[in-house]
Parts: sequence; C-alpha cells; structure tokens
Amino acid sequence: MAERTVLIHFPELLPASRGAAVPGVLHLDPGLPAGPEAGERFTPPDLPLDAATAARWLAQATGYAGLFAPGALRAADAAAKAPGADPYGDPVSAIVGELEALEGRGTPGPAPAGEASGDSRLRAQAVLLLAWERERGLAEVRELGAAHGGAVERLGATLGLEPEDMDELAAAGGLALDPAPEEPYAEPGQWQPVLAAMLRLLPAGAVLYADAAPVIGFWREAGVALEPVAGARLEALLPGAPDGTWFLARCPGRVLMGAARPLAEAPWLDQERAVLVREAGAGE
Repeated sequence: MAERTVLIHFPELLPASRGAAVPGVLHLDPGLPAGPEAGERFTPPDLPLDAATAARWLAQATGYAGLFAPGALRAADAAAKAPGADPYGDPVSAIVGELEALEGRGTPGPAPAGEASGDSRLRAQAVLLLAWERERGLAEVRELGAAHGGAVERLGATLGLEPEDMDELAAAGGLALDPAPEEPYAEPGQWQPVLAAMLRLLPAGAVLYADAAPVIGFWREAGVALEPVAGARLEALLPGAPDGTWFLARCPGRVLMGAARPLAEAPWLDQERAVLVREAGAGE
C-alpha cells in the first residue's frame, strides 16, 4: 500500500487563523506541547528543541515585540546579512543566540549571521515558534473583538437605539473597537520567513497546501508553474478533495520564495518542493 502524502497547510500554523479546515491537510507544529488539536498537526522530525524547552523559550521571547510586526523577521534577517551589519541590531540572531545558550550550545547574546555560524534548523524552529505566537495573538484579538461587538449590539438593542446612534454612543463612551485586526499573512514579508523555515524542517516528500489569495497571487507573478490537477491524480494527493479548481507545482523552494537565483545562506531552498493549490477564495 502506498504511503499517504503528508499535506501541510501554508502559511497558517493555527487552524484558528483561517476558516473551515480541509480534511486531510495538517498544520505544522513548531514543537510545542500537544494540545486539543494534536490530531490535526504535524511535528517535523528531530526538532532542535523539545516541547518543554520550546514552550519555555517562547514564553521568554514574547518580550521581543518588534518581531511580531509585519515583515520584521524578513527585514531583520536581511539586515543581518548585509555587509558590515551589526549583529546586535538583528533580533532574529539575538533570539537564536538565546536558544543556543538555553540548549548549552553557546553563550547568551546574538549569533553571527550566516549559515555557517549557527544551526539553521534552530533558527527555523525559532521563526516558526514566533509565527505561531503572532497568529495566536491575532486570533485572540479577533475573538475578543467579536465578543465585544456582540455585547455592544445587545446594549443598543436593549436601549432601542438605531445602529448609527449606537456607533456615536460607543465612540463617545470609549466602547468603539479598533479596526479589525490584520490577517496574519497578507504581505510577502509576513509569510516568506515562515516558508523558508517550513522548508528547512519538513521532510522532502511533504507537500504544501495553499489557498490564500495573497500567496497564490505572488506565486503567479513570480512565474511559478501551476498546472491544473484533477481526477485520480488529485485523489492520490488528497483523498476526498473538496470542490474547487486545483493546481500542482513542483519547483525549487527558492522559486516559491520569489528568488531568481540560489541563496547561499539557504541551500536547502534549492531542493524541489511540491505545492498543491486550491483556487484563491475557494477554501474560505
């Protein structure tokens, strides 16, 4: 019997970050202790940090608020690799240095930039842990916002106010909500570090599943060859695949990143990878 293909959702790490789950598609676990969604998750083999260590470090690392800003991981990583860059200005290197110290591999402080200077698997796990925490925070904000909005609406109904009157009252009384929280991966700078980290840790035979419009649009513009897939070929990849228009691409990981040439600091991105794409919007 053929071994079942491991399909990993990209870019979201948390089921709560998106709508309805796609049966048969797992979410990547960056190595945290098992939770209620353990059956929907895939933990890459041989992660540098065990679950207890990863959870302890993440609890400490949440003080690095700047890391959770859109594109900050990518910008920090690029800045660290620039000629003459100050490693102390790179929060990614700093947290990897702390991880290495936590594991007894080095001393606290920033690790020099570059593949040869540190464990790229450790860096990848760190990036995914931080992405997981950012998604968790955004999901929490959405949940609180929905509950708050519902309470304000019920108050307005109880008082017999029209919606526009309630909006004015809410603003005057400090009850108005901030604009809806951002989507986790609306911009390339938000999902490219996650992609590079996933491809560093996932087995070669794993297939990425994507249905996020911003990601698919980027791949099309980058010239990723998305070939239609259906029938038995689709069934072999994802048994019972939901309705939709499906595409399959096989290309080096760097092409998915939008890189035109090999990246010396990330040689694993030269490896061919497969992505299964559901037409943008179909999975929402």
